[in-house]
Amino acid sequence: MAVPPLNLSGLLGYSGDGNDAAASGSAPSLAYTYQDAEPIDVEVSEFFSYAENQELDQGRVLFERDVNGSAWKVKSPTQQRSYIHCCLDSLEDRKPETRQTAAQRLLYIALGAYGECASFHEQIVLLHHNNVLLYQCGAFPILVQAIIHAATELEDPAHRTELGLRSNFLLRVLCDLVYLMLESFRKVMVDSHARTRRATSSPLPGSTTGSGLRYQPSLDVGHDDDHEALLSEFRETLGQPLADGRLLAAVFLDMLTSFKEGAGAVFPVKKLILLTWKTVLLSLGGSKQLDEIKAASRKEAGLPGAALSSAALLESQATLTPKASQADIDAFKESVSMRFYSFSHLEEPERRASDQGADDGVSSNTTTLPVPAAVREAVAILEKHLYVPLGEHQINEFEAVQTDLATRAPVALPLPREQTPTEVLYAALFEKLPKHTISLLRVLLAAAPAPANKKNMASRASLQLTNELNAPAADAPLVSVARDDVDEQRHKEIIIKGSSALLLLLLRHFKQNHVLQFECFSQLMVDSRCLMLILKLLNQNVETYVGLKNSIPSCELFNFLAQWRAESRTFRSEETVPGGQDGSVCARNMHAIIDLVRILQKLTKGKEGRILNLVVEKSATILKKCLRVAHPVMNLYVLKVLKSQSRFLGRAWRKSNMQVLSRIDKNVRHRLRDTWFYENVDHGGIDYQEEEDDLRRRILDFHSVYYQPPTSIAQPRSLVEEQQDLYLSQGELEALYRDYLEDEKRGMPVDIDACLREASAAS
Repeated sequence: MAVPPLNLSGLLGYSGDGNDAAASGSAPSLAYTYQDAEPIDVEVSEFFSYAENQELDQGRVLFERDVNGSAWKVKSPTQQRSYIHCCLDSLEDRKPETRQTAAQRLLYIALGAYGECASFHEQIVLLHHNNVLLYQCGAFPILVQAIIHAATELEDPAHRTELGLRSNFLLRVLCDLVYLMLESFRKVMVDSHARTRRATSSPLPGSTTGSGLRYQPSLDVGHDDDHEALLSEFRETLGQPLADGRLLAAVFLDMLTSFKEGAGAVFPVKKLILLTWKTVLLSLGGSKQLDEIKAASRKEAGLPGAALSSAALLESQATLTPKASQADIDAFKESVSMRFYSFSHLEEPERRASDQGADDGVSSNTTTLPVPAAVREAVAILEKHLYVPLGEHQINEFEAVQTDLATRAPVALPLPREQTPTEVLYAALFEKLPKHTISLLRVLLAAAPAPANKKNMASRASLQLTNELNAPAADAPLVSVARDDVDEQRHKEIIIKGSSALLLLLLRHFKQNHVLQFECFSQLMVDSRCLMLILKLLNQNVETYVGLKNSIPSCELFNFLAQWRAESRTFRSEETVPGGQDGSVCARNMHAIIDLVRILQKLTKGKEGRILNLVVEKSATILKKCLRVAHPVMNLYVLKVLKSQSRFLGRAWRKSNMQVLSRIDKNVRHRLRDTWFYENVDHGGIDYQEEEDDLRRRILDFHSVYYQPPTSIAQPRSLVEEQQDLYLSQGELEALYRDYLEDEKRGMPVDIDACLREASAAS
């Protein structure tokens, strides 16, 4: 039975305070479509920084010198393959210069041989065709091994001959080639429904996309059956171990870990984040594949079909159907048994069946109970809306395995598990999962906007993120300085988007594969202070953040390459249009904020201790400000988090925020025995540590059965300790203090040791 939403603020006569006007949901929705990733042109453009633009055309010059004016498009397939094989052979040369020029030639081809294209649409089509051809020529494994070799060289200080943008040139070009191949196959993976929806809801020709590129009516690149077969083969390749036994995603994460430990200080962090995200997205699948996996898993477990996802409900505008769990039904029966002596589901079914007739009671499985008609109807409604989560079924199965292991002869551990793509990835990552978690969160922290009073420390912390940007120069023109400033802010925004998307994707896939894998990863994130980090990222003017225009349309990749197209060797300004999706939304920032709120909701769902932590940190105030951004997906997940906190916030907060509660009642699915609107929970009754310790023991039991002994899962250092490493080393403190004193004393030299001796003598 569907329960219609109530207008709680009107029903109870509360209007709330003036701040609720922003949270009333009356503003028109922003024109932004939330999906797994943006279109190929946007994602490829964001992979390149503005500082890299000047390097890109070197490949065109080298290619044209090789072919003496002969166009790539007019070459026969045999000639194209021959040229690619020649370049791939040069990638394995011992001379770094030879490897570098070969990679630049291949990058020109992978970018669609833009010097021969008459339009942006033609370049996208040729880009896709050339990258599929590169894969068919066997380029992918060669490029991956070249990346590993280049990264190994960069980890050795003896090979770091340059600093700044040139320090990792070869590694960046190789990463570019792999990423273009990943994006080309992701284009094939987009299902027909998404393509049709994008065509019907697309802007008119001449309007703009999120990257500031002129929109083309059609970007169809001919996804035929051969490409579909290649996609399946490519996805299988991504899930297979390399020569050293690691998965490709693990290779990129290990490079990020070495960056955290200081060994890989010259690695292109943004590129590694985006490569890891797209590798996981392609190998495991996106939202469509997750829905298919969930439906198949529930069917295999003998459970009813999955309820519609939040995104599907938003699309269909259905009336929300409430849920009930078995715990809800048991709690209701227990409460009724306190009022009706004859009602007790703990009695023996046989005695109850013999004492009472079937017409006098309510049937609950095999029991018959003499209760009033209203109670019988209530139990029937609860059972009708019973929904068993897949995670609950998985935990019950694991408990049955534990019981079986305890009652039979000893068996060899670990026990095997079905080798799904997610299972293969988790088994490859779980030993280093604490380090990988800290690495991703530390990168996210370094890219986060810093308060004004900590700008100096933040700039020092983020220096390692800018190895894909121009180094600041004292004599640079003002135009270059302004461009570089925009490039750095854009760079950090893309890092936040990629990191949050990767974390959310891993959480979603681990949860579908086995809920205890999800709990392991989520607990590592919580132990690393991820909740506080997300609140830090949300604690800003979100309305302004999602509308920032940290982009220069003429410097975006495809606009910049337009100057070398076949029709003209001069820049064609008519192809440059203002950035921003529909002029009001920064797509990458909106995507990042939605992902961060979704991560927050997943980490705290059903965990009262974690929810209480959010309450203590005053997160309700931060989240309420997020409701000012009028976007249905973002608002839905913000409301979900606020609903989980409502019982802890007290009656006074609820009374002054009735419009927020009304929106929760209208938009968020409820359980039939929900008490979020009126219940006041005593904070002192929650043992946060006991809850987390119990979960940790269950996680360790799971890994001891299916993977390795529990000693292999070490609790990570908290992000607080990581921040101390990041900001508060003794040398950095002395340098900062010296800079401060020099500023105060107008450049007078300061003897730190003398100051310390004087302070010691005075004390």
